[in-house]
Amino acid sequence: MNNAGGVFLRRYWALGRLADLQRALELWQQAVQATPPDSPDLPGYLNNLGNGLSDRYARTGQLADLAEAIRVYEQALQATPPDSPDLPLLNNLGTGLRARYAATGQLADLAEAIRVYEQAVQGTPPDSPDLPSLLNNLGTGLRARYARTGQLADLAEAIRVYEQALQATPPDSPDLPSLLNNLGTGLRARYARTGQLADLAEAIRVYEQALQATPPDSPALPGYLNNLGNGLRARYARTGQLADLAEAIRVYEQAVQATPPDSPDLPGYLNNLGNGLRARYARTGHPWDLEEAILVTQQAVARTPPDSPDLPSTLHNLGIGLRARYAGTGRLEDLEEALKVNQQAVQLTPPDSPDLSRYLLEQGDALAEKYVLVEDLDSLEPAISCYEQATFLSLTLAPYILQEVARRTLGTTKQLIVHGKVTDALSLTTRLQALTAQQIPKRGDALTRPKPETIA
Repeated sequence: MNNAGGVFLRRYWALGRLADLQRALELWQQAVQATPPDSPDLPGYLNNLGNGLSDRYARTGQLADLAEAIRVYEQALQATPPDSPDLPLLNNLGTGLRARYAATGQLADLAEAIRVYEQAVQGTPPDSPDLPSLLNNLGTGLRARYARTGQLADLAEAIRVYEQALQATPPDSPDLPSLLNNLGTGLRARYARTGQLADLAEAIRVYEQALQATPPDSPALPGYLNNLGNGLRARYARTGQLADLAEAIRVYEQAVQATPPDSPDLPGYLNNLGNGLRARYARTGHPWDLEEAILVTQQAVARTPPDSPDLPSTLHNLGIGLRARYAGTGRLEDLEEALKVNQQAVQLTPPDSPDLSRYLLEQGDALAEKYVLVEDLDSLEPAISCYEQATFLSLTLAPYILQEVARRTLGTTKQLIVHGKVTDALSLTTRLQALTAQQIPKRGDALTRPKPETIA
């Protein structure tokens, strides 16, 4: 039964038919039930069942499958002798936990995933063919934690283990594209933090190398295309070369077209395509780019599960697009909808997330715009509250965002002055200066979070 399950799984990989995956799962469940608890074969059968459940989760996004996969991986490890060299069990458990973190945002799952990855790497001989894969997964866990906490040490360690994994990988290995892709993503993240163009150029190079090594029918192809698009769009933002942006949009479109409509990855690809189109609108002013950007971002929001940690970012991008359309057409409905989705993004973001500052800044800008242009007096105090919270968070959690906070608040101050609201501009400046002075404490002093303003 176990071997027959493997046959059906390989056919699912080849043809993508869910019925084959379902049959593999049924056979592995039967194999587990028919195997004595002290059998040396039980851990392998449980591992295969967990792999099948993980594959079905990757296809359908059903969290129940992922939870069951983690449970059977843990059961397999408990049934494995402590001196067993069967390290793939640790690797698979780590991958399941990391996937659940990606779906739910629970940091405890990510920390446990990193711990079991490190355990797997430490127990693997340096000449083992399994080592590159284990290092790759450890790097991905560390990079995910960096994305959540902003700790640069995690990102530096992720890049180091990715490079170590590549050095240990033969040039004809089918795993090479994945390793290159992940190294590129780590380098691009470091570029975003430090601004070193050399990191971005190297990221784009390894993304292109990954694509060249990937078969055109590979299910991994959309993800690699999407990441190359991200690299090209980042370079456009730095250099202003429209050719980079045009190429980014082209590969984003390829990624969307190559992705099954029920894939949990599709919302992210749509979101990035929307970002690219909106960037081109900002450069060229062609309204159809903005309309298409809003449309695909709305599709991304609609396809994103309500408990997904990616939802706040997608809502944030939709809000930016709607506010841009308001600026072009003056339609108050767009500004009101932008405020609504911005507020959703703020409310759904964990309070310790470095992204929260940016979402608060966007909401503050939209509220200030409503106050200045629509003469909505009730919008000023919530706007200032958003700027205060963003300033506090950048000082305490994400100091690398301080420059963005200063730029955005200065822009609002100038806008208030231009429209004759000098007293309001002075109030905003004074309150932010007072908050900044308060939040640079003497050693041992506690920081005081500003009270958030309720937005109706």
